[in-house]
Amino acid sequence: GSSGSSGDETIHLERGENLFEIHINKVTFSSEVLQASGDKEPVTFCTYAFYDFELQTTPVVRGLHPEYNFTSQYLVHVNDLFLQYIQKNTITLEVHQAYSTEYETIAACQLKFHEILEKSGRIFCTASLIGTKGDIPNFGTVEYWFRLRVSGPSSG
Repeated sequence: GSSGSSGDETIHLERGENLFEIHINKVTFSSEVLQASGDKEPVTFCTYAFYDFELQTTPVVRGLHPEYNFTSQYLVHVNDLFLQYIQKNTITLEVHQAYSTEYETIAACQLKFHEILEKSGRIFCTASLIGTKGDIPNFGTVEYWFRLRVSGPSSG
């Protein structure tokens, strides 16, 4: 289900609900990739799946310096299960290159969120992209941020 709305919507959190946000900012390709790329205007996008939510797809961006500026938002219950997931698991972000009718996965990286247990607010990170084809292991970096917004004042 795609919603036709855009921009920052304020999500009203019920008591006990929390909003987890993942923002994929941009991808910086390594110099090896830029040299090897015959395509000066590659068309790329990223996909990732967080926790037990459905796969997210960033906008499709053209060029060697893609900025996706994509935020996905999840209503989560911060229980032991969720905190354990955050602490132990990484999620795989894949970078795909699109052609006229199809696409192929060109690189992947692991996004980590465990810092959320030590810090609050927006946490900025970078992750190393690994080429999936094997010819260029060092594919570049992904810049992303995430944050956990906890609903109203908790009694205690």
